[in-house]
Amino acid sequence: MATIEHASRDPGGDEFGAPPPRWRRFLSVAARDKLGLIGGFLVALMVFAAIFAPLITPHDPVAQDLSASTLPPAWSDGGTWDHPLGTDRLGRDLYSRIIFGTRVSLAVGLGGATVALVIGLIAGLLAGFIGGWVDRVITAAIDLILSVPYLIVVLVVASVLGRSLLNVVLLFGVTAAPIFARTTRGEVLRIRESGFVRAAKASGASSTYTMVQHIVPNLVGALVTLATFEISAVIFYEAGLSFLGLSVPPNIPSWGNMLDAGRKSLFTGAPWLSIWPGLAIAYAGFSINL
Repeated sequence: MATIEHASRDPGGDEFGAPPPRWRRFLSVAARDKLGLIGGFLVALMVFAAIFAPLITPHDPVAQDLSASTLPPAWSDGGTWDHPLGTDRLGRDLYSRIIFGTRVSLAVGLGGATVALVIGLIAGLLAGFIGGWVDRVITAAIDLILSVPYLIVVLVVASVLGRSLLNVVLLFGVTAAPIFARTTRGEVLRIRESGFVRAAKASGASSTYTMVQHIVPNLVGALVTLATFEISAVIFYEAGLSFLGLSVPPNIPSWGNMLDAGRKSLFTGAPWLSIWPGLAIAYAGFSINL
């Protein structure tokens, strides 16, 4: 009996050949995806910087010191390690502003993608599962929004709503929602014809129960992948809006605002004013996509 009991255990200690815990399967898959681990580490650094920004920055990001205006990076002639990345024209520490700018980028990226995901998921579920006139109305609205160039919609709405972090999050969330709705609708049309959904309907399950318990879990993979790329895209779009003066107010440190403030100095002796926020934007996009 002891021999049989010993044989019924897998190397991980589970009895009767039971699959390993979900966390163990996740770690096993993650260990084989080296690039994914690198990307996760880089994103974790961004999240750490955003959360603990006041603890890892030497200066107030909005504090001005005109006596230290346009200082170069510390390793250049005239630089000082008190401002390792230099200062801008108002004497504000660029390192501190870069770190605090991470908060804006992550808030806009995560917030905008979440709003788009929620709206798109609801609209796509209703269109794909109910069908009929509901599908036609939602599909027509999606096609109408997607027929207008995305940047034009963003620029017009941003100029009307005004400059605030909440407005930017809602703006990107609403304008990106049709992409999630179209993806969700297509997946729902495919899934609703599968055997397990037909079996749920035959057993008397309500439409709400079928959608929540059987359809939504099978949408997770596609929507999480789409949301990941959307976070990266929203960070780029927010930087572009800030560069045009249509995103967060200028008193809030953001990478786009820093690019806008430093663009005139790129070829006039102070290129670091644009280089550091540009590298920060590239770092965010690279790490999230990776």
